[in-house]
Amino acid sequence: MKRERNRQIDQVFQAALARDTEERTAFLDKACNDDPGLRRDVEALLASDEQAGGFIESPALEIAPELVADHTTSVTGKTIGPYRLDSQLGAGGMGKVYLAHD
Repeated sequence: MKRERNRQIDQVFQAALARDTEERTAFLDKACNDDPGLRRDVEALLASDEQAGGFIESPALEIAPELVADHTTSVTGKTIGPYRLDSQLGAGGMGKVYLAHD
């Protein structure tokens, strides 16, 4: 049942995202009908999506090209977007992992 509910939440969320902000309220009124829990969950996802501001959609090369190109420079203490990099946690063949503060 939980998987089916998550699928329902995702379908309504994706459909709401595809609409203009002005159209979303009317859409949610119809799509969520008599299910306030569904509406609450979808509105929470919409708020999170808005707060994220497209963060994950921007490649690192666009946000901080100088850091991506030079792998020898330490980035600890620098800020990338809204994140301050506090310390390096690890490194491997695919890149480095940092502890960051939002």
